Amino acid sequence: MPALPEGPMNADDTIVLARTAGNSRLIARGIAKSLGLAEAVDVHAEDFADSETYVRLPLERLGRAIAGTRAIYVQTTVPVENHRFIEMLLTLDALREQRVARIDLVIPYLLHARQDKVFRPGEALSIRAILRAIQAMRVNRIFTIDVHFWRSLGHVEFESTEIGRI
Repeated sequence: MPALPEGPMNADDTIVLARTAGNSRLIARGIAKSLGLAEAVDVHAEDFADSETYVRLPLERLGRAIAGTRAIYVQTTVPVENHRFIEMLLTLDALREQRVARIDLVIPYLLHARQDKVFRPGEALSIRAILRAIQAMRVNRIFTIDVHFWRSLGHVEFESTEIGRI
């Protein structure tokens, strides 16, 4: 995995979080281990009866305030891509509410990445909308695997790193 941004990486200023769905937990544990951190913690998410999503950061498990920290958040978006995307946005919003200093988003499969150009008038440019939503959450850097749209979309407002096929 490419290096994370410059700066100190220790248990006092970095947290690694994951949504327990899919392979997020395994990826997050690997990142935490490679950074010398004790563990990655799971974000709690559940669905209400009407299928709306509830998300809560594991602040009690962390045992400390996370304001000013660097958060590395791992979220897979498969299966049920649109649902996982909403979980991700809610989690990113909760991190910003806690005033983390930096968010590095690791999203192995970036949903809607195939819709990187408009084929017929009136179509939404799906990946642009997804990236704008992520940008609105003030993500500092995004890591994703094997996407082809960076060149076709041009400038994005956050650092991005494409990780080759695994």
